[in-house]
Amino acid sequence: MILSTSSKHTPLLSIVDLKIHFTLVNKEAVHGISFGIFPGEIVALIGESGSGKSVTALSVTRLLPPKETRVLGEINFQGKNLLTISLKELTAIRGRKIAYIFQEPGASLNPSLTMGYQMSEIIRHLPKKERLQQIQSRLRDVGIMDTERCYRSYPHELSGGMQQRVMIAMAILQEPDLLIADEPTTALDVTLQKQILDLLKKLQEQRKFAILMITHNLLLVSHFADRTLVMFRGNIVESGETRTLLQNQKHPYTKALFQCIPRFRHKHQVLNPIDYAELGVA
Repeated sequence: MILSTSSKHTPLLSIVDLKIHFTLVNKEAVHGISFGIFPGEIVALIGESGSGKSVTALSVTRLLPPKETRVLGEINFQGKNLLTISLKELTAIRGRKIAYIFQEPGASLNPSLTMGYQMSEIIRHLPKKERLQQIQSRLRDVGIMDTERCYRSYPHELSGGMQQRVMIAMAILQEPDLLIADEPTTALDVTLQKQILDLLKKLQEQRKFAILMITHNLLLVSHFADRTLVMFRGNIVESGETRTLLQNQKHPYTKALFQCIPRFRHKHQVLNPIDYAELGVA
C-alpha cells in the first residue's frame, strides 16, 4: 500500500485495492490501486488523459453512476468505508467533510441562479443572516472584495478566474477536511493558473485541510504538492515526495512524462512523444 513516509498520523483517506469497472462496455478502468492521504497533506495524482485519475476522484464519494460502474475495494475516511455506508451517512460527508473543485466552473455552476443563491443552498440549514455573513467571509478569503456584486451576479457575468474563485469559496464553506481538486486550472490561462494554485496553497496552510490534486500538468505540482502519485492506464506506477520525483524518476512512464516538459533554456529541444511500445503496451 502506497502511503506517506510519515508514521505520526493515521491516514485521513485510505484507498485499498480500488477497482473501477465500466459495466456497459465491460472494461476495468482502475486496476486495484492503493494510496493514502494524511491530514494537512497535499497529494498530486498525475497522468495523461484517460489514465483513471478523475474516475478515482469521483469514486471517493460514490459520484460515479451506480448502474454503469462497479467499484470494489475500500475507501476509508475517518474510520468509515465510504463504499459500504448508507447514502444518508454519505450525504453528511459529501461537501461537508469532503469537497470538490472541478475543472470547468462554467459547467458546474447553474447559469440560471445567482452565485449568492447557489452558495446559500450549501448552508441553508443556517439562519439567513449567518448564511450571508459566512458567504461574504469566504468570498473575501478567495480574494473577491466586491462581495455584494458577486453575490448578485449570474455565472456568465463573471470571468473564468472569478468563477473558479467562487467554486473554491463554495468548497470551503463548510470547512472540509479533504478537498479534491480535479484539474482546477485547466480552463484558465497561465497567469490565472498560478493565482488559483497560490490561493489554494494559502487556504490549505491557513485551514490545514488535505488536498488531492488531479492533474496532467507536471509543472503545476512542482511547487504545490508534498507527494506525487503517477497513474498510467489504471495503475499507480510510481510515487514519492514531489521534489525527489522531479529529480529522479524510476519508472519508464514517469521518465517519459517528464521528458515531455519544455525546457526554456534548451531552445532546440525536441519533445518526443511517449513510446508506448517501449513501455510494453499497445
